[in-house]
Amino acid sequence: MKSYTYIANWKMYRSLAQAVLWSQEHRNKLEQLSVENNCSIIICPSNQSLYALQNIFEGTSITLGAQDCSEFDCGPHTGQSSALSLAQAGAKYCIVGHTEVRTYYHQSNDIIAHKLTQVIQDGLTPIICIGETIEQHTDKQSQAVITEQLTPLIQIAAAKNAQKLFIAYEPVWAIGTGSIPSPEYIQTMIAHIDQLCKKYLTTTKYNLLYGGSVTPQTISQLKAITIIDGFLIGSASLDFQKLQNIVSCTV
Repeated sequence: MKSYTYIANWKMYRSLAQAVLWSQEHRNKLEQLSVENNCSIIICPSNQSLYALQNIFEGTSITLGAQDCSEFDCGPHTGQSSALSLAQAGAKYCIVGHTEVRTYYHQSNDIIAHKLTQVIQDGLTPIICIGETIEQHTDKQSQAVITEQLTPLIQIAAAKNAQKLFIAYEPVWAIGTGSIPSPEYIQTMIAHIDQLCKKYLTTTKYNLLYGGSVTPQTISQLKAITIIDGFLIGSASLDFQKLQNIVSCTV
């Protein structure tokens, strides 16, 4: 059985109270799910939920990640959370460059690079998100866009001697649609990412993930793509039954 990594990105769907209640209710079932399927489950709740969930999942294999962090280490940056504070709150991982952050907050590749630096220096494992828009896909610029987004980030990771990376390919045009690109297309794109990583990452371990409409309906197609090491899951991760179906699916 292949050992996958499943990252549950809860976005802003759950309040602190809701996150605590869900985690208490499903703590033991999540642990059992992880053990029975020989997999890693990482939950990325809201920042204010991290400390409470750390206490709930203490003693289990379930770990926590942050959804984003500041590009700065400290200072007059109202409303932002440093990577160090997130680590102290219980995060072991941090998502960097999610498409919603890039798009809605107009964050450039340069800002994402600064965030990655903070994540690595404060001891968190980065979950780097990259992906092309529908316009870029239509113009056949997908691989060029991925190269532009990813190359400076893995160069930073190599220079900072990062121990491990997760790299999540999320075609923007598939997120939230309920459908995925063809398996052949996904294979081609992730193989391109793999080649870039092999070029620059000589000592850093990396895992290649797919994100974008990962659901019980699409997971069997995705697991048939052998280059994929795991999945970044959005709304489907909020429903335990759906998450269980995704994790338990075999091909």
